[in-house]
Amino acid sequence: LRKHKFLLSLTFGGMFIAVIGGSVIAPIFYKKFFDALNIIAFDQNKDISVLVSIIFTILGINLINWLGWRVSWFSTNRIEGHVMADCLQRAFDYLIEHSHNFFISNFAGSLVQRMNRFSRAFEAIFERVFYDISTLIIKIVGAGIVLYFIRPGIAFAMGIWVIIFLCVSFYFTKKKLKYDIKAAETNSKITGMLSDAVSNHGSIQFFSGFKEESRRINDEITSFKKLNIFRWDFAAYIDAVQAILTIGVEFIVFYYGIKYWGLGLISLGTFVLIQSYIINIGGSLWSFGRVVRDIYQGSADAK
Repeated sequence: LRKHKFLLSLTFGGMFIAVIGGSVIAPIFYKKFFDALNIIAFDQNKDISVLVSIIFTILGINLINWLGWRVSWFSTNRIEGHVMADCLQRAFDYLIEHSHNFFISNFAGSLVQRMNRFSRAFEAIFERVFYDISTLIIKIVGAGIVLYFIRPGIAFAMGIWVIIFLCVSFYFTKKKLKYDIKAAETNSKITGMLSDAVSNHGSIQFFSGFKEESRRINDEITSFKKLNIFRWDFAAYIDAVQAILTIGVEFIVFYYGIKYWGLGLISLGTFVLIQSYIINIGGSLWSFGRVVRDIYQGSADAK
Protein backbone atom coordinates (compact mmCIF):
# COMPACT_ATOMS: atom_id res chain seq x y z
CA LEU A 1 0.00 0.00 0.00
CA ARG A 2 2.93 2.36 0.52
CA LYS A 3 3.41 2.40 -3.24
CA HIS A 4 -0.11 3.75 -3.73
CA LYS A 5 -0.33 6.70 -1.31
CA PHE A 6 -1.86 9.00 -3.92
CA LEU A 7 -4.55 6.47 -4.86
CA LEU A 8 -5.21 5.87 -1.15
CA SER A 9 -5.74 9.58 -0.56
CA LEU A 10 -8.18 9.71 -3.49
CA THR A 11 -10.01 6.64 -2.17
CA PHE A 12 -10.45 8.01 1.34
CA GLY A 13 -11.00 11.62 0.26
CA GLY A 14 -13.72 10.71 -2.25
CA MET A 15 -15.42 8.41 0.25
CA PHE A 16 -15.27 11.02 3.03
CA ILE A 17 -16.81 13.75 0.87
CA ALA A 18 -19.54 11.39 -0.38
CA VAL A 19 -20.51 10.14 3.10
CA ILE A 20 -20.47 13.60 4.71
CA GLY A 21 -22.49 15.03 1.85
CA GLY A 22 -25.01 12.24 1.35
CA SER A 23 -25.46 10.94 4.90
CA VAL A 24 -24.85 14.00 7.13
CA ILE A 25 -25.38 17.27 5.24
CA ALA A 26 -28.18 16.27 2.83
CA PRO A 27 -30.58 15.29 5.69
CA ILE A 28 -30.07 18.78 7.17
CA PHE A 29 -31.43 20.31 3.98
CA TYR A 30 -34.32 17.84 3.94
CA LYS A 31 -35.09 19.13 7.44
CA LYS A 32 -34.99 22.70 6.16
CA PHE A 33 -37.23 21.72 3.25
CA PHE A 34 -39.97 20.28 5.47
CA ASP A 35 -39.66 23.14 7.97
CA ALA A 36 -40.12 25.63 5.13
CA LEU A 37 -42.96 23.55 3.69
CA ASN A 38 -44.71 23.58 7.06
CA ILE A 39 -44.45 27.39 7.24
CA ILE A 40 -45.53 27.94 3.62
CA ALA A 41 -48.59 25.70 4.16
CA PHE A 42 -50.02 28.42 6.42
CA ASP A 43 -48.83 31.31 4.21
CA GLN A 44 -51.46 32.79 1.90
CA ASN A 45 -48.85 34.03 -0.60
CA LYS A 46 -47.40 30.51 -1.09
CA ASP A 47 -43.90 31.71 -2.00
CA ILE A 48 -42.14 28.52 -3.04
CA SER A 49 -38.81 30.11 -4.03
CA VAL A 50 -37.25 28.93 -0.76
CA LEU A 51 -38.28 25.35 -1.49
CA VAL A 52 -36.86 25.52 -5.00
CA SER A 53 -33.59 26.89 -3.64
CA ILE A 54 -33.35 24.05 -1.12
CA ILE A 55 -33.99 21.28 -3.66
CA PHE A 56 -31.34 22.72 -5.99
CA THR A 57 -28.92 22.72 -3.05
CA ILE A 58 -29.79 19.06 -2.40
CA LEU A 59 -29.22 18.33 -6.09
CA GLY A 60 -25.76 19.92 -5.86
CA ILE A 61 -24.93 17.88 -2.75
CA ASN A 62 -26.05 14.65 -4.44
CA LEU A 63 -23.93 15.40 -7.52
CA ILE A 64 -20.88 15.99 -5.32
CA ASN A 65 -21.77 12.79 -3.49
CA TRP A 66 -21.92 10.94 -6.86
CA LEU A 67 -18.55 12.36 -7.91
CA GLY A 68 -16.94 11.43 -4.57
CA TRP A 69 -18.02 7.80 -4.86
CA ARG A 70 -16.81 7.57 -8.47
CA VAL A 71 -13.37 8.92 -7.55
CA SER A 72 -13.18 6.60 -4.55
CA TRP A 73 -14.20 3.43 -6.36
CA PHE A 74 -12.06 4.00 -9.47
CA SER A 75 -9.06 4.55 -7.18
CA THR A 76 -9.96 1.43 -5.20
CA ASN A 77 -10.12 -0.66 -8.37
CA ARG A 78 -6.55 0.27 -9.23
CA ILE A 79 -5.23 -0.29 -5.71
CA GLU A 80 -6.85 -3.71 -5.45
CA GLY A 81 -5.74 -4.72 -8.95
CA HIS A 82 -2.08 -3.97 -8.21
CA VAL A 83 -1.97 -5.37 -4.66
CA MET A 84 -3.96 -8.56 -5.42
CA ALA A 85 -1.69 -9.36 -8.37
CA ASP A 86 1.35 -8.85 -6.13
CA CYS A 87 -0.17 -11.10 -3.43
CA LEU A 88 -0.90 -13.86 -5.95
CA GLN A 89 2.64 -13.71 -7.33
CA ARG A 90 4.15 -13.85 -3.83
CA ALA A 91 1.89 -16.76 -2.87
CA PHE A 92 2.96 -18.71 -5.96
CA ASP A 93 6.67 -18.02 -5.38
CA TYR A 94 6.35 -19.12 -1.74
CA LEU A 95 4.32 -22.25 -2.56
CA ILE A 96 6.44 -23.53 -5.43
CA GLU A 97 9.60 -23.55 -3.28
CA HIS A 98 8.18 -26.21 -0.92
CA SER A 99 9.54 -29.76 -0.92
CA HIS A 100 8.14 -32.64 -2.95
CA ASN A 101 6.83 -34.29 0.24
CA PHE A 102 4.73 -31.20 0.99
CA PHE A 103 2.86 -31.53 -2.32
CA ILE A 104 2.38 -35.27 -1.81
CA SER A 105 0.88 -34.67 1.66
CA ASN A 106 -1.63 -32.00 0.57
CA PHE A 107 -4.55 -31.95 -1.87
CA ALA A 108 -3.62 -30.01 -5.01
CA GLY A 109 -7.10 -28.48 -5.20
CA SER A 110 -6.90 -27.25 -1.58
CA LEU A 111 -3.52 -25.62 -2.20
CA VAL A 112 -4.79 -23.78 -5.28
CA GLN A 113 -7.91 -22.61 -3.42
CA ARG A 114 -5.87 -21.38 -0.44
CA MET A 115 -3.57 -19.47 -2.76
CA ASN A 116 -6.54 -17.78 -4.45
CA ARG A 117 -8.07 -16.98 -1.07
CA PHE A 118 -4.83 -15.35 0.01
CA SER A 119 -5.00 -12.86 -2.86
CA ARG A 120 -8.73 -12.21 -2.32
CA ALA A 121 -8.18 -11.62 1.42
CA PHE A 122 -6.78 -8.15 0.72
CA GLU A 123 -9.85 -7.18 -1.27
CA ALA A 124 -12.20 -8.28 1.52
CA ILE A 125 -10.27 -6.56 4.33
CA PHE A 126 -9.58 -3.36 2.38
CA GLU A 127 -13.18 -2.82 1.32
CA ARG A 128 -14.60 -3.69 4.73
CA VAL A 129 -12.27 -1.23 6.49
CA PHE A 130 -12.66 1.61 3.99
CA TYR A 131 -16.27 1.26 2.85
CA ASP A 132 -17.95 -0.16 5.95
CA ILE A 133 -16.09 0.68 9.16
CA SER A 134 -14.82 4.10 8.03
CA THR A 135 -18.20 5.16 6.62
CA LEU A 136 -19.97 3.97 9.78
CA ILE A 137 -17.65 6.05 11.98
CA ILE A 138 -18.16 9.15 9.81
CA LYS A 139 -21.95 8.72 9.87
CA ILE A 140 -22.10 8.23 13.65
CA VAL A 141 -19.82 11.17 14.47
CA GLY A 142 -21.45 13.48 11.91
CA ALA A 143 -25.03 12.66 12.95
CA GLY A 144 -24.11 12.86 16.63
CA ILE A 145 -22.68 16.36 16.26
CA VAL A 146 -25.69 17.63 14.29
CA LEU A 147 -28.25 16.13 16.71
CA TYR A 148 -26.32 17.36 19.75
CA PHE A 149 -26.73 20.96 18.64
CA ILE A 150 -30.46 20.39 18.06
CA ARG A 151 -31.31 18.34 21.19
CA PRO A 152 -28.49 16.70 23.21
CA GLY A 153 -30.92 14.14 24.65
CA ILE A 154 -31.72 12.75 21.21
CA ALA A 155 -28.00 12.55 20.36
CA PHE A 156 -27.27 10.64 23.58
CA ALA A 157 -30.19 8.24 22.93
CA MET A 158 -28.85 7.43 19.47
CA GLY A 159 -25.33 7.09 20.87
CA ILE A 160 -26.48 4.53 23.46
CA TRP A 161 -28.36 2.64 20.74
CA VAL A 162 -25.26 2.52 18.55
CA ILE A 163 -23.06 1.26 21.41
CA ILE A 164 -25.55 -1.48 22.41
CA PHE A 165 -26.07 -2.48 18.77
CA LEU A 166 -22.33 -2.76 18.09
CA CYS A 167 -21.63 -4.71 21.31
CA VAL A 168 -24.45 -7.20 20.68
CA SER A 169 -23.51 -7.62 17.02
CA PHE A 170 -19.80 -8.08 17.81
CA TYR A 171 -20.50 -10.60 20.60
CA PHE A 172 -22.77 -12.84 18.52
CA THR A 173 -20.62 -12.53 15.41
CA LYS A 174 -17.55 -13.64 17.34
CA LYS A 175 -19.51 -16.61 18.71
CA LYS A 176 -20.56 -17.52 15.17
CA LEU A 177 -17.11 -16.99 13.68
CA LYS A 178 -15.70 -20.37 14.76
CA TYR A 179 -18.49 -22.12 12.85
CA ASP A 180 -17.80 -19.96 9.78
CA ILE A 181 -14.12 -20.89 9.89
CA LYS A 182 -14.98 -24.57 10.31
CA ALA A 183 -17.34 -24.34 7.33
CA ALA A 184 -14.62 -22.73 5.21
CA GLU A 185 -12.18 -25.49 6.18
CA THR A 186 -14.75 -28.17 5.34
CA ASN A 187 -15.45 -26.49 2.01
CA SER A 188 -11.74 -26.47 1.19
CA LYS A 189 -11.49 -30.14 2.13
CA ILE A 190 -14.45 -31.05 -0.08
CA THR A 191 -12.98 -29.04 -2.97
CA GLY A 192 -9.67 -30.86 -2.58
CA MET A 193 -11.35 -34.27 -2.43
CA LEU A 194 -13.43 -33.53 -5.53
CA SER A 195 -10.41 -32.24 -7.43
CA ASP A 196 -8.31 -35.29 -6.57
CA ALA A 197 -11.18 -37.68 -7.34
CA VAL A 198 -11.58 -36.17 -10.80
CA SER A 199 -7.80 -36.27 -11.37
CA ASN A 200 -7.63 -39.91 -10.25
CA HIS A 201 -10.81 -41.01 -12.00
CA GLY A 202 -9.02 -43.82 -13.85
CA SER A 203 -7.54 -45.32 -10.67
CA ILE A 204 -10.90 -45.16 -8.86
CA GLN A 205 -12.60 -47.01 -11.72
CA PHE A 206 -9.78 -49.51 -12.20
CA PHE A 207 -9.54 -50.51 -8.51
CA SER A 208 -13.34 -50.42 -7.96
CA GLY A 209 -13.04 -47.60 -5.44
CA PHE A 210 -16.24 -45.82 -6.41
CA LYS A 211 -18.30 -46.83 -3.35
CA GLU A 212 -15.56 -45.88 -0.90
CA GLU A 213 -14.91 -42.52 -2.58
CA SER A 214 -18.65 -41.80 -2.75
CA ARG A 215 -19.02 -42.61 0.96
CA ARG A 216 -16.12 -40.36 1.93
CA ILE A 217 -17.49 -37.45 -0.13
CA ASN A 218 -21.01 -37.99 1.24
CA ASP A 219 -19.78 -37.89 4.85
CA GLU A 220 -18.10 -34.54 4.29
CA ILE A 221 -21.04 -33.07 2.33
CA THR A 222 -23.52 -34.15 5.03
CA SER A 223 -21.35 -32.55 7.70
CA PHE A 224 -21.08 -29.39 5.59
CA LYS A 225 -24.87 -29.28 5.11
CA LYS A 226 -25.60 -29.53 8.85
CA LEU A 227 -22.99 -26.90 9.64
CA ASN A 228 -24.43 -24.49 7.06
CA ILE A 229 -27.98 -24.87 8.38
CA PHE A 230 -26.75 -24.14 11.93
CA ARG A 231 -24.80 -21.08 10.74
CA TRP A 232 -27.78 -19.70 8.80
CA ASP A 233 -30.10 -20.19 11.78
CA PHE A 234 -27.57 -18.44 14.02
CA ALA A 235 -27.46 -15.51 11.58
CA ALA A 236 -31.28 -15.37 11.58
CA TYR A 237 -31.28 -15.07 15.39
CA ILE A 238 -28.75 -12.23 15.18
CA ASP A 239 -30.94 -10.43 12.64
CA ALA A 240 -33.93 -10.83 14.97
CA VAL A 241 -32.07 -9.19 17.86
CA GLN A 242 -30.84 -6.35 15.62
CA ALA A 243 -34.36 -5.74 14.32
CA ILE A 244 -35.72 -5.45 17.88
CA LEU A 245 -32.99 -2.94 18.76
CA THR A 246 -33.82 -0.83 15.68
CA ILE A 247 -37.56 -0.92 16.39
CA GLY A 248 -36.88 0.06 20.00
CA VAL A 249 -34.71 3.07 19.21
CA GLU A 250 -37.17 4.37 16.61
CA PHE A 251 -40.00 4.21 19.16
CA ILE A 252 -38.00 5.83 21.98
CA VAL A 253 -36.57 8.64 19.84
CA PHE A 254 -39.92 9.47 18.26
CA TYR A 255 -41.76 9.18 21.58
CA TYR A 256 -39.57 11.79 23.19
CA GLY A 257 -39.41 13.71 19.91
CA ILE A 258 -43.19 14.18 20.02
CA LYS A 259 -42.90 15.56 23.54
CA TYR A 260 -40.18 18.00 22.46
CA TRP A 261 -42.30 19.03 19.46
CA GLY A 262 -45.32 19.58 21.69
CA LEU A 263 -43.22 21.92 23.82
CA GLY A 264 -42.00 23.76 20.72
CA LEU A 265 -38.40 22.63 21.24
CA ILE A 266 -38.00 20.89 17.87
CA SER A 267 -39.59 21.39 14.44
CA LEU A 268 -41.40 19.05 12.07
CA GLY A 269 -38.30 18.84 9.88
CA THR A 270 -36.33 17.47 12.84
CA PHE A 271 -38.39 14.27 12.66
CA VAL A 272 -37.29 13.87 9.03
CA LEU A 273 -33.69 14.52 10.05
CA ILE A 274 -33.80 11.95 12.86
CA GLN A 275 -35.42 9.31 10.66
CA SER A 276 -32.84 9.92 7.91
CA TYR A 277 -30.00 9.39 10.38
CA ILE A 278 -31.60 6.26 11.85
CA ILE A 279 -32.01 4.75 8.37
CA ASN A 280 -28.47 5.71 7.29
CA ILE A 281 -26.74 4.54 10.46
CA GLY A 282 -29.04 1.54 10.90
CA GLY A 283 -28.23 0.28 7.42
CA SER A 284 -24.51 0.38 8.18
CA LEU A 285 -24.95 -1.14 11.65
CA TRP A 286 -27.05 -3.97 10.22
CA SER A 287 -24.12 -5.21 8.17
CA PHE A 288 -21.57 -4.72 10.99
CA GLY A 289 -21.62 -8.42 11.89
CA ARG A 290 -20.85 -9.35 8.29
CA VAL A 291 -18.04 -6.79 8.26
CA VAL A 292 -16.41 -8.28 11.37
CA ARG A 293 -16.82 -11.79 9.96
CA ASP A 294 -15.28 -10.81 6.61
CA ILE A 295 -12.31 -9.16 8.31
CA TYR A 296 -11.69 -12.21 10.51
CA GLN A 297 -12.15 -14.53 7.53
CA GLY A 298 -9.87 -12.40 5.38
CA SER A 299 -7.22 -12.46 8.10
CA ALA A 300 -7.52 -16.24 8.33
CA ASP A 301 -7.26 -16.59 4.54
CA ALA A 302 -4.15 -14.39 4.51
CA LYS A 303 -2.27 -16.69 6.91
